[in-house]
Amino acid sequence: MNWYHWLIEILPAAYLARDLPSDYADYPLLVPAGHADIPVFGKSLALLAEGRKVLAVPHKAVALDDLLVMDEIVQGPMNLVEGRWPVLEDYAQNVALLLA
Repeated sequence: MNWYHWLIEILPAAYLARDLPSDYADYPLLVPAGHADIPVFGKSLALLAEGRKVLAVPHKAVALDDLLVMDEIVQGPMNLVEGRWPVLEDYAQNVALLLA
């Protein structure tokens, strides 16, 4: 994972988690193992986590009793078609949330 993915995929989920109903207050944020240990990643996450527990998830399957998944705010093409370069219409983003 690089800074772009951290900024566009992980941090918006932490931002959205701040406004979850109180029923989900004890749900931790799950982040890829080792990434929150990178100083700039960890500090940026701490700004948005607001005391919510952060769990590092290993790069393998994990068992969870319950999981809340937030939609991504940016979507791009999953599989590129050989010989066809992506066009603007292949992408979507929630501009208001990105600006927030």
